[in-house]
Amino acid sequence: MVDQTKQPFISLAEAIQKRTSIRAYTGEPLAKEHVALLKGIASTIPRLTDTPVRFEFLEGIERVERILTGLIGSYGKVKDAPVLIAGIAGAGPFQAESLGFSMEHLILEAARQNIGTCWISGMFDRQRVKNEISLAAGEEVLAVSPAGYAAPSGSASFVKVLVGSNKRKPLSQIVFDGAWGNSAEGLLAGRIDLQRAAEAVRWAPSAVNQQPWRLILTPSAAVLTSVKPKSGLDNGIALAHWLIAAQHEGLEGAWDLDPDREALRKSLKLPTKVDVVGAYPI
Repeated sequence: MVDQTKQPFISLAEAIQKRTSIRAYTGEPLAKEHVALLKGIASTIPRLTDTPVRFEFLEGIERVERILTGLIGSYGKVKDAPVLIAGIAGAGPFQAESLGFSMEHLILEAARQNIGTCWISGMFDRQRVKNEISLAAGEEVLAVSPAGYAAPSGSASFVKVLVGSNKRKPLSQIVFDGAWGNSAEGLLAGRIDLQRAAEAVRWAPSAVNQQPWRLILTPSAAVLTSVKPKSGLDNGIALAHWLIAAQHEGLEGAWDLDPDREALRKSLKLPTKVDVVGAYPI
């Protein structure tokens, strides 16, 4: 087990840089204090909307493997994880975004404690999860994550390279100044706070590392947009990363998920298939 007494305390914003997807674990059970800590954090985790979200913790390597049996392809095999965190969202607006936002907070909190995790939203057996937990009417398990102490580095490096998790689009491809396609290089050079918040979005995990988000910075707001449909979980993660980093930089505010989308589409010159996710005051 990692000796926690020798680990420096880091902020949630710093955990964005530290977090990485872990697929190979030591198999050692999570310490009781770590399980209790994560459950406590899960019960008070920040929420994006009033849509209910909650988390179940399924313990035991065999139990986890039953749910992740056949996990192949874009995520690779998860090995010897002692815990599986199930992210559950109830009925309500922005369901996937709400779960992505809160679950990423939980995953970053785990990273602060040197507990490995890995987002899995598509390649798991939903029916087997439902057999393990009780769901209320309208609830859905939208994502899961193994949790545990990482095995020695290198165990999952091949899979990591396959999915491109060591690569990120440069800021020039995902951040624009004032309108779609405008270079934000000059703006970011003069506003280190915005640069750091944008960099946090750049490092947000996404399905097969597609990074569907685009940020447009205006004089009054940061507008998050998405180039891919049905990317609600990814969008929620990006919303969390911006908010955590922006507040760390002193940019206090909250995401508006109901801005005037038509007005923004026109003023920001958005391409037809690009969706507005939300706006954050700056």
